[in-house]
Order: sequence, then C-alpha cells, then structure tokens
Amino acid sequence: MVYTALKATHMSCALVSFTLFFARGIWIFSNPQRMKPAWVRIVPHVVDSLLLLSAIGLVMVTHQYPGDLVWLNVKIACLLLYIGFGMAAFRFLKDRRWRLTAWVMALATFIYIVLVAVKRTPFIL
Repeated sequence: MVYTALKATHMSCALVSFTLFFARGIWIFSNPQRMKPAWVRIVPHVVDSLLLLSAIGLVMVTHQYPGDLVWLNVKIACLLLYIGFGMAAFRFLKDRRWRLTAWVMALATFIYIVLVAVKRTPFIL
C-alpha cells in the first residue's frame, strides 16, 4: 500500500514537474512576463521537493539504494545534469540560442531519466 502511494506520488510529481518545466521554457522564450507571478517561481520548487521526498521514500521502502544499482546511479547523475541544464537555461545563460539549447538538453535529459526508470537500465535502446 505504501509503495503504491509513493510510486503514484512520484510519477504524478514527475509529470507535473516536466509540464511546468516545459511551460516555463515556452514562456521564457515567447513571453517573459509570464515568468513574473510568484506561483511560477514557487510551485515548481514545491513539486520538485515532493518528487524528491517520494523518491527517498521509494528508496527506503524498496531497499534499492544508490550505489547498489547502476540504473539508479545513472538516474541520479542525470538528475544533476538536468538541474544544471535547467539552471543554465533559466538563470545563467544570456544568449537566446544557448538558453534554448540548454532547455532542450534539459528536456531530453528528463525524458532519458524517465526511460531509465521505466526500463531499469541505462541502455534504453
């Protein structure tokens, strides 16, 4: 029961997180004013915190610890890469082309993370 609830929470938060990241990317490139409301800056952090907490819960319930499983290590490493690309796209890069490139790379990394999680292998082909 706990596993099912944690997994549903994790998957739901991942979907919401991706949707918000995608929307914020569209907004930042098409209408930067849409990025100004407080909820646009706050809600993604809340969702990502729930996503992380549910991941920690899943690790504890399933006893699938980082370091023991290659696919989980790859997923965590790619999460750090995703965060880096996202920060570059939304905060650090000033050139529009580089920001767009970082955003697309973040999206691709997120999709790869999901594929690794679903297949439980870093080799998705």
